[in-house]
Amino acid sequence: MALKQREFRQIVENAHDAIVVTEAGSLDEPGPVVVYCNKAFIELSGYSEAEILGKSPRMLQGELTDREQLDKIREALSRGEAVRAQLLNYNKAGERYWVDMSIRPIYGESGTITHFVAIERDITQWHQQQDLLYRMAVTDELTGLFNRRMFFEVGAKYLQLAIRHGKPLSVVMMDLDHFKRVNDRHGHQTGDIVLRLIGQVLMASVRESDVVARLGGEEFGLLLPETRREEAMPVVQRIQQSLAAALRQSDLPADACITMSVGVTLSSSNDEVLDSVMLRADRAMYAAKQNGRNRIEVMI
Repeated sequence: MALKQREFRQIVENAHDAIVVTEAGSLDEPGPVVVYCNKAFIELSGYSEAEILGKSPRMLQGELTDREQLDKIREALSRGEAVRAQLLNYNKAGERYWVDMSIRPIYGESGTITHFVAIERDITQWHQQQDLLYRMAVTDELTGLFNRRMFFEVGAKYLQLAIRHGKPLSVVMMDLDHFKRVNDRHGHQTGDIVLRLIGQVLMASVRESDVVARLGGEEFGLLLPETRREEAMPVVQRIQQSLAAALRQSDLPADACITMSVGVTLSSSNDEVLDSVMLRADRAMYAAKQNGRNRIEVMI
């Protein structure tokens, strides 16, 4: 026995996946308007049926919605083809959510496309898990900074860009002075507090375009694109001053308020790999250690 229209509507209305139907109007702004949406779509978007009907699904898009995916959908629909895409949307509260979306054309009796139906599955949790795995792979768990692997990966790209466009790239190596003494006297828990505090200071002291990482143990690295040595010096001095102030204001023991030795260098057109730049910065840092610690040394 064939399903009746009422029964079919009950199935669609109570489906777990979000379903929305639009008219096959112009794909230009504001876009095709919604003529039907089920309960799952309403719950996912946070809008009421009255707020959705007559509006374009584009109302759910935002600044981080992938333009390439939107272009892919538009091109397929303009050809009357089915399309599948993953899309970042925003609900009524402004919260982001991800959907795995499958859109198909609906044909009328004349053989022309009259509507588009989209079936959307909420995959927000999957994306959150992927984001977490990515963060775990590229960041230092203790400080939240980039790890050594990510530092060198991004640094290699920054170096190539600097050489290609003739721009300066300052590279900084930082090592804590007498950090082993902190661990030996007060335990690794106190040492971890110091490292986390340093991570906070470093993140607060750099631009979005800069790259800061914990390279291992008590060693940190900093990449300053489009920054010359003389411009890098105030940045490093500010970091040292901010670290000293943060340690003084903390509840740490007085002898846990340690200092930092710093080496600074600048990339050149002769540097084929980041390792060669890092080697100079490393030598400058050890020169700072040998010359009394808590100082900045520059190596050309």
